[in-house]
Amino acid sequence: IIEIAVPLLTEAAKEGREQGIINCDHLEERIRILMILSNKLFDEGITSEATIDVYIDTVEKMLGTPVGTMQFIKTLISQ
Repeated sequence: IIEIAVPLLTEAAKEGREQGIINCDHLEERIRILMILSNKLFDEGITSEATIDVYIDTVEKMLGTPVGTMQFIKTLISQ
């Protein structure tokens, strides 16, 4: 799934960068690392409130987005 998702998410993130929402370099590599991290955490059922909050914080910091930008992830994980 990582090999399929990374290019798609990278393209979406490039749009975010063009709009000034995302501010980082090495976008594809960052997306790949975030996908590996999310697979490890959430495939193993590690979904405590604190873990989700830290994951979202990590995503925002790695992509250089404003705090709160990625809160939608919490809804996706909770479904």
